[in-house]
Amino acid sequence: MFSGLVIAAASLVSPMVIETDQVDDVIAHVDQKSWFVVDLDNTLFQAKRALGHVDWLQAEVKKNVDRGLSKEEAFHSIYPIWKKTQGEVEVQPVDQKLIEAIKRFQEREIVVMGLTHRQLFIVPETLRQIESLGIDLLVSAPSKEELTFEANQPARYTQGVLFVDDFNTKDEVFRLFMERIGVKPEKVVFIDDKRKNVEELAQAMEEEGIEYVGVHYTAVANGEPIYSPAKVCEQQIPSYLYKIVSKEAWSRTLFTGQLELSEMDEAFVHLATEEQLSHVEIKFWSDEAHMILKIDLNRVTGELIYETNPGGSNKYFHLYEGNIPLEAILEVRC
Repeated sequence: MFSGLVIAAASLVSPMVIETDQVDDVIAHVDQKSWFVVDLDNTLFQAKRALGHVDWLQAEVKKNVDRGLSKEEAFHSIYPIWKKTQGEVEVQPVDQKLIEAIKRFQEREIVVMGLTHRQLFIVPETLRQIESLGIDLLVSAPSKEELTFEANQPARYTQGVLFVDDFNTKDEVFRLFMERIGVKPEKVVFIDDKRKNVEELAQAMEEEGIEYVGVHYTAVANGEPIYSPAKVCEQQIPSYLYKIVSKEAWSRTLFTGQLELSEMDEAFVHLATEEQLSHVEIKFWSDEAHMILKIDLNRVTGELIYETNPGGSNKYFHLYEGNIPLEAILEVRC
C-alpha cells in the first residue's frame, strides 16, 4: 500500500526541461536517487577533426536527402565512410567538467549510463573513444549485462551504453531497457544536445511516473564549430596540392586515366600543401619508392575539406568523394 502511494505521488511531478551550455547547471540536478543518462556525440565528446564529426555526418545525410534520397537511403549511403572515420578519429570532451562529474557520481554509486543514436556497427569504435576520455560507463551502470532489443531497428546495451540506432527513438528504447532489467529509477537526469530527444524522453518519463530533468545541452552549438559548411570554404583554396603515391599506383593511373584511391583513401584522399610535402614524404614514404603528383584542383571533383590535424595545430586537406583524372595532374616527380 505504501509503495503504491509513492508511485502515485511521483506521477504528479511535472518533468522539467532546461537549456544550458554550462555543465554546472546540469550537476546541480543530480542527486543520490538519480539515474544520470548521458548522450555521447556533442554532449560527452566530439571528434577532434571535421571528417568524422557527427555534424559532418548529419550534413552529408541532409545533402543526400536534398538530392532526392529517403532519410534511410541517405544514412545508409554514408555509413561505410562513417564507420571508416570512427575507426581513425580521436575525440575530445565537450567539457572536461562533465568527465570529472561522471567520475564523482560513480564514486558515490549514483547510476550513470550512456544513451546514444549511434549505430551497432560502430560499437567497438565508440567504446574505444569513450575509454580514451579516461572513463568507464559500466562502473555504476544500472545493469552489467549485454542486452539486445527489437524495435524499428535492432538496439543494444553494452558496457553501460544503450545504442539506439538512427531509426529508433531514445525514449522507446530506454523504456524497453527499463522493462528488460526490471528496474525503474525514482528520477532521471538526461543531457543531450538535441532538444527533440530531451522532450521525447520527458513525455515518456511522465507517463512512467518518474521524476525527470531533461537538459538541452548547447555547448557545441554555441561554441566554435569543428565542422561546418562555412569552415570547408573559409580557407582560400590554393590552385594546386600534392599527392604522394606508389609507383604501382602511378602505373595504374596511366592505364585507367584517373588516380585510383588506395584502400585507406577509398572515400577521401589526403592532399598536402607544398610546405607539408617534405614532412609527409619523410614520415610515410622514406622506405618505399614513390611518385609526387602535383594536382590542379580546378580539374578535380568532390568536396575539399580543410581541417586541423588531430592533436596538433597543422591544417590539412581532404578531398571527399572526389575524382582525380589524369588531366588534373600537372607534374610528376620521382
